[in-house]
Amino acid sequence: MNTRKFTTCSLLRRLSAGAAALVVSMSLVHLASAQTNYSGVVLADDPVAYYQLQEPAGSATAYDSTTNGLDGSYNYNSDNSSPDLGQPGIDTNAALFVYGPGGENDYGDVALPASTLLAPVNPDGVTGAAFSAECWVQATTFSTPDYIVPLAASGPYSGSGLYLNGAGWNFYQSQTSPQSWQVFMRTSNQVAIVGAGANVTLLEWTYLAVTWDGTNATFYVDGQANASAPLPGYLADPSAGNIEIGGPGETGHGPFEGVVTQVAFYTNALSAAQIQHHYTVGTNEISAPPTPPSFVSEPTIPATIYSGVPITLTALVNGTKPLSYQWYSNGVAISGQTDNTYTFTPIYPDNNNASYYVFVTNSIGSTNSVTNVLAVSTNINVIAPPYSSLTYNVGSHAAFRIAANGAEPISYQWYVSADGGSTFTALTNQTADTLWLTNVQLSLNNNEYWVVASNPFTSYSNFATLSVGPRSVTVPLVGYGAIVAADNPVAFYHLDEPTNSTTAVAAVGSFDATYNNANGPVDWQYQDKVPGDTNPGVDLFDPQSALPGLGGVVDIPYALELNPYGTWTFEGWFEPTYQDPNNFRTVCSSMFNSNSSAAVYGWLIYQHPASAFTLVTYDGTGGPATFISDFGHIPLVLDSWYHLVLVNDGTTIHLYVNGVAGSASGPASDFIPDGINGDPDLNGQPVAAPSVLAERSDVDFYGFNGGVADVAFYNYPLSGSQIMNHYLGKAALNVVQTNGSITLSWPAGTLKSTSDLSQPFTPVSGATSPYVVPMNEGQSFYVISIP
Repeated sequence: MNTRKFTTCSLLRRLSAGAAALVVSMSLVHLASAQTNYSGVVLADDPVAYYQLQEPAGSATAYDSTTNGLDGSYNYNSDNSSPDLGQPGIDTNAALFVYGPGGENDYGDVALPASTLLAPVNPDGVTGAAFSAECWVQATTFSTPDYIVPLAASGPYSGSGLYLNGAGWNFYQSQTSPQSWQVFMRTSNQVAIVGAGANVTLLEWTYLAVTWDGTNATFYVDGQANASAPLPGYLADPSAGNIEIGGPGETGHGPFEGVVTQVAFYTNALSAAQIQHHYTVGTNEISAPPTPPSFVSEPTIPATIYSGVPITLTALVNGTKPLSYQWYSNGVAISGQTDNTYTFTPIYPDNNNASYYVFVTNSIGSTNSVTNVLAVSTNINVIAPPYSSLTYNVGSHAAFRIAANGAEPISYQWYVSADGGSTFTALTNQTADTLWLTNVQLSLNNNEYWVVASNPFTSYSNFATLSVGPRSVTVPLVGYGAIVAADNPVAFYHLDEPTNSTTAVAAVGSFDATYNNANGPVDWQYQDKVPGDTNPGVDLFDPQSALPGLGGVVDIPYALELNPYGTWTFEGWFEPTYQDPNNFRTVCSSMFNSNSSAAVYGWLIYQHPASAFTLVTYDGTGGPATFISDFGHIPLVLDSWYHLVLVNDGTTIHLYVNGVAGSASGPASDFIPDGINGDPDLNGQPVAAPSVLAERSDVDFYGFNGGVADVAFYNYPLSGSQIMNHYLGKAALNVVQTNGSITLSWPAGTLKSTSDLSQPFTPVSGATSPYVVPMNEGQSFYVISIP
C-alpha cells in the first residue's frame, strides 16, 4: 500500500494541474482511459520517459512525468537567458532556447540521463530495439550556419567501437533553403535522412515524431507520415552526453533556437492512429494567453542598397493571432502591402532617403516597427576585374570575366584590339559579364580585350591580354575521345599516361593536370571499361579511415573555364573498388572551403556509406546548400564502371548515373562556383582551389578508392541524348529531310552504308558531315563508325 501511495504522489508531482485533478478523482485502474488532456493522452500510451518542461523559472531539474524517474538537468547559458522556462506551450508551459552573448557556442539545454529506456537496445547491447520519440517545437530563426537540433539522441561522428560513428538519431531543422524538418538515423551500413518533412514556419508550433519498428522508420510532422524507409540494423547509443533537448548532444551540429515542450520516449513503435491522436489533442491545448503584438525581430535594411536591386523587409512578430500588417513609406500606407514581408525595388533618386516601417495590430493592441531610412547607391562595385592575361594552347577555349554588382541594370560590352591597344572594335553579341572565345588560334596571340560595364549612372572599363601558343603535346582523339571532342569540351583528360608520370595531359584544352601520390598510391595504366575507348585510366587509393585527405589524387588547376558562372557540365568514368560503411568518400570535387567552413563554394560527388552516389553543392555559406543521395535508380556495385555526369542547366543541377538522371538534383540557386574571374591567386594569396579527382579540394573527409578515366568539362549543359551517347560510346547520326532531300550530319567518325543488312557496312567515299544523300541511290542503311 505504501508503494502505491508513493507512485501516485510521484505522478501528481510531475503532471500538469489539469492532469493531477483527474488522478485524484479517478482510480489508478482507469487513469489512462479517463484522461483527456494532452499529458493524459501521452501517459495513456505508456512512455518510458516524458518531459513536459513546465517547471518554474530557474529550476535545476526537468522532471520525468513517468514513474521511471529519468529526470533531466537544466543547463543554463552564460547569462541564464536559456532555457527560459514558463513560456506558453502545449497544455501549459514550455522552454525557450536562445543563444547567449557568446553566440552559437553559448547555449542552454536539458541533459537527459544515459539509459537504455531512452535509447533501447537488443540483447547484443549495440543494435537498437523498437522505439518512438516525439516533441513539440516552435522555431524562432532561420539564421543558422548549420543544421540545428531540437532533440538529439545521437553520438559523436568521431565515435567508434561499440557505438559506431554517429550512432543514434536526432531531429533537425535543416540548413537548406527552404528550411525543413528532418530526422537523421544511423544504421549498421548507412547514414540516412529519413525524408525531409514540412517546411519550417517561424513561430508556429510543429509536432515531430519518429518511430522504428525494428525494420521500418517513419517520420511524422503534424501527425502525418512525411517519409518511411526500411532501415535494418539501426544502431542505438544510450551512453551519457548524447541525449539532449535544445542542444546538439554530440552530433557536431548546432543547438536549437526556439521553444520545445512535451518530449516523450517509448520502447515500442507508436501506431499512425496514436501519432495522429497526440497531434489532434495537442493542437487543441496550445497555451497562448492573449498578448498584443511584439517584435521578435524588427525589419532591417541591407548594409548597402543599390538602385534597381530588390530588397525585402521582414518583420517577425509574436502575439495573439490573427495579426494584421500594414507597411508605410514616408508615413503613407502602401497599397496592398499587408504581409509581414515587403519586397520592392528602390530607384534613385525617387527612393533615396525614403522611410519605411510596418504597423501591426491584433485584437489586444498594436505597435510600430522601427523606421528604416534608405540611402540608395548608384555606383558599380567591381569585385574583380578581368584577369590581366591568359596564355592558352591553340584550339582551346578562353574566358575573361568581370565580376561586378551595384546599381542595376548593368550592361556589358566587350571590345578587341589587334594592334596593341591603339584601336578597339566592339565584339558583336558579346554583352555578358563573361567573354567566351572558342578554338583560339595563333592569329589571336597578343590580342587585348576590353570590357565596359555601365549602369544608368556610371561606367567602368578594364582590359586583358590573350597569348596563344602551339600545343606541346598532341593527343590523338579516336574512339570515345572523338565522341567527346565532337561535343566541344573545355577540357578532356584520358588519364592514360605511363607509370610514374607527373602530368595528366589535357587532350583538349590548356589545363594539364598533376598526378599527386605524395599522400597515397596512384596506379597508372589501369584498364578501364569505357565503351569505344582503348586507352587505360588510372587507379587512385585512399586507404585511410582515421585521417582525412591521405589518398592519391589528380589535381586539375583552377581556371574560370572549368568553374564557369552560368551553365556547365562535368563528366567522368569511375570504378569504386571499396565501400566504406562508416564514412563518405569523395569521388571528385571542385570546391573551395575558406575560413573553417564559413564560406564554401563549388560542388562535389560523394560515395555514400549507403552504397550510392551523392550530389553536394555549396552556395558560399557554411556547409552544403544541396546534399542529395541517389539511393534508388542505379545501385552502386563494387568493381563496376559508372559514367557520372553533373549538369547545371541554369535552373537545376542534375546528377546523371549511367546515362540516366536520377533522384539526385538540386536548384542551381544553391550553387556558386569556386573562384571569381580566373585569377589563380591574388597578391600571392590563393583565392581558389583546384578541381580534384578522388579527394575533396580542401582534403577534408576521405578519398575515393578505384579507377578513374576520361574526365571532361564543358561550358554548357550536355543534353540527355549527348549524355546517353557518351555512356554508350556512340556518335550521333542526325537525319534532316527537307524539300525532297535527306541530309546526314555527325560530329565524329566515318559514315558507312550498305544496301543490304546481310552485307557489311562500307565507308561512303568522300562523305563528310553534312552529307546530302543522292536521290537516285535507292535503299541504303547508314551507320557511324568510330575508329
